[in-house]
Amino acid sequence: MTMLSAPALLSIRRSIRCWLTCLVLLSAGSVLAQIQPPKVISLDTAANSFGYFLLENETGFYLSGVIWDSAGAKFIPFLSELNDSFETQSTILLDPSLRYSSLAYSSGAFYYGGSQVVDSLNVSMKVSRVALDGTVLSNGVATNASSLDAAYGVVPMADKGAIIAGFGKKFTPGVGPGLEWFVNMARFDSAGVAVWEREIQFASFCFARSIVAGDSGKVFVTGRALVPGGRMFVLAMHEDGDSLWSRFFGNTEAMGMKIVSGTDGSIYSAGITRDTATNRSMPLVVKLDQQGNTLWEYTYPYPDGDTTADQFEMRTVAPTLDGGMLFGGYYDLKMGTFFQKTAYLVKIDVNGQVQWRKSLAGFSTGLEGINDIKQLSNGRYVILGTVSYSGVYNQGTGFIALLDLDGTFTSINYVNPPGFDVYVTPNPSDELVSVIWEQPSESQTDIRLLDLQGRVLWQSSAAFPMGESHQDISLSEFPEGYYFVRVTIGTLSKTVRVVKRL
Repeated sequence: MTMLSAPALLSIRRSIRCWLTCLVLLSAGSVLAQIQPPKVISLDTAANSFGYFLLENETGFYLSGVIWDSAGAKFIPFLSELNDSFETQSTILLDPSLRYSSLAYSSGAFYYGGSQVVDSLNVSMKVSRVALDGTVLSNGVATNASSLDAAYGVVPMADKGAIIAGFGKKFTPGVGPGLEWFVNMARFDSAGVAVWEREIQFASFCFARSIVAGDSGKVFVTGRALVPGGRMFVLAMHEDGDSLWSRFFGNTEAMGMKIVSGTDGSIYSAGITRDTATNRSMPLVVKLDQQGNTLWEYTYPYPDGDTTADQFEMRTVAPTLDGGMLFGGYYDLKMGTFFQKTAYLVKIDVNGQVQWRKSLAGFSTGLEGINDIKQLSNGRYVILGTVSYSGVYNQGTGFIALLDLDGTFTSINYVNPPGFDVYVTPNPSDELVSVIWEQPSESQTDIRLLDLQGRVLWQSSAAFPMGESHQDISLSEFPEGYYFVRVTIGTLSKTVRVVKRL
């Protein structure tokens, strides 16, 4: 076996940068009056980056997310082109006014659905059509602004326009925002001009979370409507704005989170409902045809009577080549007296039966979740997720994982904040690991070994010269499991996960 040199290891480490997002996209300050030109950047200038959307076009995959701007105390959206190994090839910063919560691709452009501040009291739904180089081609802003509007779903149309779906919140002058929420939808042409706008209210409290295109000009929307018990709804609309039918599912506090088209033309609506016996949320998936007939409806209780899993949050769902579906999100796991979020995947077949489950428990000490899923033509799955080692929303990292058809992880790349490179080898290890990093300047450097609760198990602090540096750490006295190595140089810090195996 040929051993790689430390510089070679560092070079490989630099190439595995896929910069990822959490869905916190509201930035401080007012929307820019002028559209800013895209700026090509190196992600080495970013402090913390996250990714939420993984999209495929004619040439390959793109990743879209946000970078935390510590100076401006806000998130800035970015777009990264990935190569065949899901490594970042190039990244551009986008217009900071893209406050987005949904994203789609069609005909050479990305469609960002989100919101735009109108004044101190009102926000409107917004859709932006963005070219591959980051240039904003058009902006469409809904006119029916309310105290809280946002587009949580966007569907590109054949004329390069789009339909967006989200929610609005009624505002009573002199009183403030009331409890009336409504499904808000709008159709825009390629120039961003509104063709129609609709407010749909099944009950005093309802909102949309996702939209997908169907056949013959239909679109399908899912979300929550506060009808008796609170239920997941599926709404069929025509692209001309006419409502076709609506259906309701689930029992107490049900909510639709994501809707997709199956490979057979059916519609899957996925979300959560509440188990009345245990008072815990759990996955709910419904399969319908495009005429509104229910093909099946299933909930997915916790496996084997598991009492450590408390609440489930549905994040994303993807149709699979075999006609089934893979959905993901996270569970709150009881860890003694506190909860830890852990990413979770469930694969079901065309009839809704579970084929396998996969938990990512123990990979970090903070938030974990599955943000997006894609299946490749060879059958393997690409999983996009986020973690937060510190539990702080703007301090964290993420991962892109590759899974085989049976859910076996074949590779997983963890992403560190940029600034300097850290590599741990061998990893996993049964005894000794070498921590290798690139010292940006001669200064005091702190190296720590942490457990999953963030407790310091080993620590060393010394001055290192500029350039390549390394530190050996013995794991022999520690039990098998997951640990973290944190290297801190001044205000820069990097954390790398380490696996101890016997």
